[in-house]
Amino acid sequence: MLAESCTAGLVAAKLGLIPGISNFFCGSMVVYQSRSKIDWLEVDSEGLLDPNRGPVSGWASLSLAKGVLLATPRADVSAAITGHFGPNAPPNQDGQVYCAIMNREGNIQQLNFHLESPAPILATDCDLRLARQEEAACRFLFWIAESLP
Repeated sequence: MLAESCTAGLVAAKLGLIPGISNFFCGSMVVYQSRSKIDWLEVDSEGLLDPNRGPVSGWASLSLAKGVLLATPRADVSAAITGHFGPNAPPNQDGQVYCAIMNREGNIQQLNFHLESPAPILATDCDLRLARQEEAACRFLFWIAESLP
């Protein structure tokens, strides 16, 4: 089961291209806004407002992974991704991506990385934003493939 924020469902769409994936993949939740994270996955609202945690953090990706696993009893493993692709990202968050994998036994793996793709400057820089989404989705999927047995 997936919880996606910054990739807006792109990871699930890529998994959906694999024949037979429904034997393993329960689905995903796109929780782009903080309100969706709170309402759908019961992410702590105070944590999302906390400048030391917030929606773009390792804490947030782990909270998303926990929430989506709890919301999907038939899933054994969950994964989550959150980040900030710009434009207008705070300098310390621009291009930062945070990922988490969790299973029912409580085993947790986390990854954070900085995107190599250039940041969009304007809201109309859709190609640059898409390049960042593609990079994040692919790096996330490769990490999941390496991390799961």
